[in-house]
Amino acid sequence: MKSSKSYAVALMDLCKENNNDLNKVVSDLQLVYSLFDEDFVKFLKFPKISKQEKKDVFNKNFSFLDKNILGLLMVLVDNNDILQLDQIINDLIELINEEKGIVVLDVFSTEKLTELNKQLIKNYFSKRLNKEVQINEFIDDKLVGGLVIKYNGKIIDGSLFTKQESLKEYLKK
Repeated sequence: MKSSKSYAVALMDLCKENNNDLNKVVSDLQLVYSLFDEDFVKFLKFPKISKQEKKDVFNKNFSFLDKNILGLLMVLVDNNDILQLDQIINDLIELINEEKGIVVLDVFSTEKLTELNKQLIKNYFSKRLNKEVQINEFIDDKLVGGLVIKYNGKIIDGSLFTKQESLKEYLKK
């Protein structure tokens, strides 16, 4: 089992060599993955169905895709890694963003951020990281208040709950 990151790197290199539009590649992979419903996943996991039969399903239904994408799907089936497709897509998006100097922040809050707050967050992180910043906004009902920001495997927890817990620990001392 190869790591999803390895597949993403290999696909990105191959697409660059062949001058493929990486955004289209991501979009095509997302299209394929959108069909991974419960029944299709069972089909892919079922050991009595040969790899060739599984590859035939992909070839028949996705023959319109670029040969690099179809080739990746065949390799994933051969290596029993096809169920990593979602993570491969995420890793590929990360690689593309990294190459473009973009960092994506996942911002969790109790309510929708105002445009001013979004801009303040973007400006702060853009200066701090020296990169272009994009925000994915999520409403989290479990938060009492404040924000939780995740990016590049890091978490900045500015939620009221965390601040309250820190204060409790401080007061215990």
